[in-house]
Amino acid sequence: MEVLIMGWAHEFESEVILAEAPVKASGKGEVIPWLKAGSADQKKPIIITNAATKDWGVFEYWNIGTVSEELIKFGNEQKWPWSKSPDSFLGKKYRAAQCVVYHINQEGKIDFMRQYLDAGRVWEQLK
Repeated sequence: MEVLIMGWAHEFESEVILAEAPVKASGKGEVIPWLKAGSADQKKPIIITNAATKDWGVFEYWNIGTVSEELIKFGNEQKWPWSKSPDSFLGKKYRAAQCVVYHINQEGKIDFMRQYLDAGRVWEQLK
C-alpha cells in the first residue's frame, strides 16, 4: 500500500489503529476506506511539526475541513455517534489536530504508522 503524507509518498505495509473510535483497520480493504473518507471533506492542512530521524518520524498538523456527503456516508457506515441528524452538518467547517508517528525500516520504507486525532474537539464542533 502507498500512503501520501503531505506530498511524501511512502510505501507501507501495516495496520492502522484508530484510537479515537477505537477501530482497528488492517489491509487495503479496511484501511483504504478510512483514507478516502478522510480526504473527501475538502481539508486544508496546516503543518505544525514535520521531523524525522533515520528510524522514526512525526508529522503533526491542523486539518481544517468542510463536512462532505462522503464523510457523512462513511460516518453512518461506521456508526459514528452523531449528536443530531448528520445531514445538518453538511458544509460545516471544522478544525482537527492530528499527529502521525511512523517507523522507517532499513529499506527506507514506513513499516509502522500510528495516527492520532483529537476526536473530542471535532465532536465539540459538530453539535
